[in-house]
Amino acid sequence: MSGMNVVCADADTTARTNTTSALSDSGLSPVETASVADVRDELENDVDCVVTESDFEDGTGMDVVRAVRESAPDVPCVLYTDESPTDIDTTQVEGMVVEYFRKSSPDAGERLGDLVRDLVTQRAQISYILPENEDERLAALAEYDIEELDLRESFERTTELVASHFGWEAAFVGTVDQTEEQFIACHGIELGESLNREDTICTHAILEEQVTVVEDILGDHRFLGNETLTSVGVRAYAGANIDTPDGQTIGSLCLIDYEPKEMSDEERRELAMFADEVAEQLELRRQVLNTEVE
Repeated sequence: MSGMNVVCADADTTARTNTTSALSDSGLSPVETASVADVRDELENDVDCVVTESDFEDGTGMDVVRAVRESAPDVPCVLYTDESPTDIDTTQVEGMVVEYFRKSSPDAGERLGDLVRDLVTQRAQISYILPENEDERLAALAEYDIEELDLRESFERTTELVASHFGWEAAFVGTVDQTEEQFIACHGIELGESLNREDTICTHAILEEQVTVVEDILGDHRFLGNETLTSVGVRAYAGANIDTPDGQTIGSLCLIDYEPKEMSDEERRELAMFADEVAEQLELRRQVLNTEVE
């Protein structure tokens, strides 16, 4: 794998130049940045890895890590510094995986290049990241016997209404289990009964708090090379979380279009309201079914 885009963040000009030269010699494509703000700006582009020092005028290496996790949570980070790990405040980034590599170690530049390659390769092999509460989320989903709830006809009307309301080509309701996304109802698109989880956008959408919008999947590194999305012709996606009463996200109400699309703040709010209605219907049917069983 070549042409990996690596952001190199270091406030020291000489050190930054040395690091980018070493990464270039390893066949990588480094981009120099000198501040936390510069890293944030660069994260708007396609980035495969971030290598950062620990001290900047406008923050710390941990601020860089947090910025990466907020913007591109699956992008690996390397803290490349001679500062001792015991002197680095990691309290605000607990749970985040960050590689530590001492800058003064022997053959540091060459070994750094190897490390970056390994991290990016591992990232490519892991199709998606899991929510921190994945076990609880799956347990919550198991409480809903989707087939027994018999919601397909009702949700087919809902998806038709949602697609018409927003003027998008298609809409669907799906739940995300351990390995697949199961489609309860679809309008305007044929997705079958399910897709492998790594092939769906909803796998990433459930990591967000409420509404996820991908205006053009061709400009999003997470979906490049996704043959399933390409075969269907998907270009734009908007999905709102379907949450249980205790806050577990079990699926999404989604819009699909075959051309790039934008969505206003008001439209996002409305899509979230539709998703809340879907969640309420699921919960009501679950309660009724449980009562009948008892």
